[in-house]
Amino acid sequence: MDNYFCDMRSYLEMYEDETNRQQPKLELEPLLDKKQQYIDENNLKMSEVIEEGAPTIHDHLQQKLFSNEKEILCSLEQHPNVLGLIGLVPNLDLIVLEFPDTEDLGRHLRNYRPDFLDQIVYSENKMKTDEYRKLDSVEDALLYTVDLVSFAYQIANGMSHLASLSCVHRDLALHNIYVTKNKTIRIGGFGLARIIDKNGYHRIASQEAPLHLLWMAPETFRNNTTDEKSDVWSFGVCLYELFTLGKTPNLDVRIEDVEMFLKSGGRLPEPTFCTPNVYNFMKWCWNFEPKERPCFSRCVEFFSAELGDRLVKKVHEKLDEEFSSQQKLNNWARGKL
Repeated sequence: MDNYFCDMRSYLEMYEDETNRQQPKLELEPLLDKKQQYIDENNLKMSEVIEEGAPTIHDHLQQKLFSNEKEILCSLEQHPNVLGLIGLVPNLDLIVLEFPDTEDLGRHLRNYRPDFLDQIVYSENKMKTDEYRKLDSVEDALLYTVDLVSFAYQIANGMSHLASLSCVHRDLALHNIYVTKNKTIRIGGFGLARIIDKNGYHRIASQEAPLHLLWMAPETFRNNTTDEKSDVWSFGVCLYELFTLGKTPNLDVRIEDVEMFLKSGGRLPEPTFCTPNVYNFMKWCWNFEPKERPCFSRCVEFFSAELGDRLVKKVHEKLDEEFSSQQKLNNWARGKL
């Protein structure tokens, strides 16, 4: 947002002046579990949240995506690695979300490339090993290899939570993941997400928005189906983005040849800043057969082992603080503090 407002009322008055619309109601739409939630217009400060949506959505597809995102966000349980919903402003077509206070993870990595410190241990012949070196007391950087591993762990943690709720994200990429100042992450971008049916997968209708090809699992562009394992494929591409410090994935083949390239074993190359062990895990996420890929709970286990118990404990201490902050924000937004 270009402007900040002391409260929701100031924002709505400005909006009414510009559009000559009637003053919209601030009552929230009911959540899918039939509970009512309300935004207290005197307590909700626009500088504390981000707003998503558009006052004039004329495109039918965009309307459908926006409506779907509202339903998905309302159905999700709060989690420190998932961007939290504050509420809805129905007459304005606005989704009010918590503000992650920095930027999307891909941009964050690109911005901090000059301040990155590689912690991978190299052998005498300059080959990468699966070990990470401890930092010297004099070494100082804004981004470390261990941060990349922590981000991978947290993305897997958030996606494991979504999978437990039968939610398929369908657009998992670093531009839909946000990072906070204390290096915790939030998964957002739920416009294409779906709750999968009893068969365990979602079939994409022809009128739905196209998915990003470079993050798309083979079965998705082969027969239009998505499930947890197709999200795992996308997670593997997120890992590539992470360990290249935000580089855009590029298979260097024509679009019509992508499926054959993948079927014949072609994959993205090993990123510069990941260990051989992590790259092997990426390739597991990219198994051509969905059933052979790991589930997200297994992804959590893998990156937990990569971090080690001490660092996992530190990550969860931060996540506990984030969860508490999310709860306080929800209570504050509803005038309960």
